[in-house]
Amino acid sequence: MKYFKIFGSKCFIKINDGSPRKFDSRGDEGIFLGYSTRSKAYKCYNYRLKKIVESIDVRLMKIFQKRKLKNMKMISLLNKKNL
Repeated sequence: MKYFKIFGSKCFIKINDGSPRKFDSRGDEGIFLGYSTRSKAYKCYNYRLKKIVESIDVRLMKIFQKRKLKNMKMISLLNKKNL
C-alpha cells in the first residue's frame, strides 16, 4: 500500500522541455490530482502553466504527509484523554 499517493498533496513536476540552463528551474510546483487512465503517469495541476498535466517524473512532498499523520495522532490522543 506504500505506492498509493494522497490526493491533493503538494508535488514537483520535472520540466522536460529541452535542456535547462545552469540557473533555470528544473521543476514546477503543483498539486497531485490522481493517476492517468491513458498511460503510467500521474495527473497534476501545474501552477506555472495553470493547467492539468500528465507526467511520469513527479515527486511528492512526503514531509507534509508525515506531519499530517502526526497531527492526526496527537488529536486522537487528546480526544482520548478528554473522554
